[in-house]
Amino acid sequence: MKESILVFLFGGFGCLFRYGIAKFLAFSNSLPMATLVVNVLGSLILSFILFSSSKLQISPSMKVAITTGMMGGFTTFSTFSHQTVSLFNSGQHLLGALNILLNVVLCLVASYLGFRLA
Repeated sequence: MKESILVFLFGGFGCLFRYGIAKFLAFSNSLPMATLVVNVLGSLILSFILFSSSKLQISPSMKVAITTGMMGGFTTFSTFSHQTVSLFNSGQHLLGALNILLNVVLCLVASYLGFRLA
């Protein structure tokens, strides 16, 4: 129950951080800079926490709050990035490449279908 509350609270913080970055970078009309910045920062933070949590002695509850809660509210691209890097690091290069291909292609197709359905 404690972890669920932490995930909920930290998820709210992640959403607020994302909103703040979007407001701060609202000047960009061509390239969606806010999304790019959020995805890059989220990927950096999530991988840093997951790869160094034992060295930093982060409690399991706080690790879940930061990774699932805050980074989940901030961006899910960070999870995709971390999982892909983990596949490559474990020598599963084909699965890593397939993960990239499937996520990019299927998400673009789903987005297009959502557009067409609307």
